[in-house]
Amino acid sequence: ALFFFVSSLSPLVHMAALASKGRRGTPLPYVLVSSVLVWALFQFVSSPGSAYTAQTPERALPAGLTQRRSILLALGGTLLLPKAAQAGDRDRASMVLGVRRQVMPQMIAGYKALTGAGAINDDFVEKEFKPMVNGMKQYGSINRLEEKPDKVSRKLAKDVEEFIKCVKAKDYPAAMTSLEVYRSDIPPGYAQFEWLSTLPSDQ
Repeated sequence: ALFFFVSSLSPLVHMAALASKGRRGTPLPYVLVSSVLVWALFQFVSSPGSAYTAQTPERALPAGLTQRRSILLALGGTLLLPKAAQAGDRDRASMVLGVRRQVMPQMIAGYKALTGAGAINDDFVEKEFKPMVNGMKQYGSINRLEEKPDKVSRKLAKDVEEFIKCVKAKDYPAAMTSLEVYRSDIPPGYAQFEWLSTLPSDQ
């Protein structure tokens, strides 16, 4: 339903862009129409009958569905941006999701090994620790919001170092806390994940 909703409104954006062609800068009608469409999209996904309506605690969506909804809304929102911004957002999303597919299986496998044992044992350190840490470093790096390392990627790198320190000290509770801090520091949107994700691409 969301696809047909956005598709039905796209001619309005096209007409506004044509009407303002030749003007310098971002056409005012295009900006106005885009703003209206952002508002309309928000109203659509927030309506009581919408499949994208935020759930109350007793009707909470499964984690996998929540992640799919975040990815859908993040990518769908780029349809309302100027073409240059769309291209930049799509490129960044493609890079983040590409790295996610590569490293998330190792990260989740390490997490499951830790929680399964309920402790930091030698088996985890020998088999799961290094792949998990490498994955966390790569995923933290790709989630920077600028071309070079920024405050987001530096904070995620510090989170990884804290996790490494906890593992070396074999402090299980502190290690699990550091993993949750790392997860919560991931920028909102399609990059967010759950340690017990059920998405096929994360396995």
